Amino acid sequence: MNPASSKSANDQVPALHKRIALESAWSRETPSVFDFGAGVAGKVDKYCQEHFTSYFPYDPFNRDERTNANSLLNTHECDVVLCANVLNVVEDQHLVDVTSLLSEITCHTKDRRLYISVYWNNKLPVDRQVGDYFQRNRPLSWYIPHLKPWFASIKKGYNYLVCFP
Repeated sequence: MNPASSKSANDQVPALHKRIALESAWSRETPSVFDFGAGVAGKVDKYCQEHFTSYFPYDPFNRDERTNANSLLNTHECDVVLCANVLNVVEDQHLVDVTSLLSEITCHTKDRRLYISVYWNNKLPVDRQVGDYFQRNRPLSWYIPHLKPWFASIKKGYNYLVCFP
């Protein structure tokens, strides 16, 4: 991955996290989450600790080695994996590595379920540099063929994909 793309992480709660928390509230089943590409510590941590049973953030650029190692060691404790706005900043040469790692992590979780969201604005150009970082800017459907080698089932939800290895 391009380390410069880590600069796209900001202190906010992704819409995906809010959607999963809302769906969990409806079903009354609060999951434990592994957050792949969690970004900088702050608002997202506070939100997830309040809305999920357990929260394990992982981000090779914005979290320290201890936090990342702890999260990886606890994947078996997680129900699901969340991956918000990560694949859209991963350059082509790293997309296979990242999707492979996501599949491996998801296989170790209880529900073996991965939720993916990406940033997309159909009025902006695709595959572009935004300052120091790369922005793919493709719709969710663009990612499906890239995920198929790693996931047996991929379903489209409301602005996210649900993948099962």
